[in-house]
Amino acid sequence: MARMPRERNLFGIYYISQWANDGVKIFRDDGDRQAFVDSLQGALKQYPSEILAYCLMDPTSYHLIVHFHGCDISQFMSSLNIRYARSLEHRGGLFKDRFQSELLNTDEEVHNVLDRLEERGKNGREWNSFCDLDRLRGRTDSLFMSKERPEGFEITKRSCIATKKGLLLWLESALANEGLTMETMLEDKDKRNVWVVNSRRMSCLPLRELGEVFGGLSESMVSKIIKQGVHRA
Repeated sequence: MARMPRERNLFGIYYISQWANDGVKIFRDDGDRQAFVDSLQGALKQYPSEILAYCLMDPTSYHLIVHFHGCDISQFMSSLNIRYARSLEHRGGLFKDRFQSELLNTDEEVHNVLDRLEERGKNGREWNSFCDLDRLRGRTDSLFMSKERPEGFEITKRSCIATKKGLLLWLESALANEGLTMETMLEDKDKRNVWVVNSRRMSCLPLRELGEVFGGLSESMVSKIIKQGVHRA
């Protein structure tokens, strides 16, 4: 039977499950789990996205809830799995070919999956993002995760970045690919104007919020930059 194509949303929230090949463990011990967290950090820097929850307790699977901000889920997962397999110097197939993913379209759907992941952590082990152990705090900070569950998740069905946080994540990733940082980009007016225009194309933020991302530009200045394209405002 042919595989069903994935439902793709470059700006969606996904519940992702990845399973090991038969007879293989993804995590042999907690050292492997820490190596996975390091690999996850690398994938987050490469692709603009944020982790809402993770569960690494089962030695043969891992589970994530990821909010993407303009990147493809398959590229993100390929980066993550390759980074992790290389960190273990694993030879042969560690993962099943196809990861499982579910696009979450409402706050209720996100909370339902969060509840299931939270239930997995009730035995008190630390490799679940809902554990309250003190030693979890540093890991949660390193993945830029909230320590408290939000009430809502800013879900959008539009094909654009809908939050300032999402735009900042996208910008940091895109700038890094060009050898730039937010600071160096903002110091150069011409470069800044180019990225204002690029950000307008990627996001559906109002001009006021777009200006806030770019160091406090006024709405009128943002509008002028956009109208003039990449020319000096």
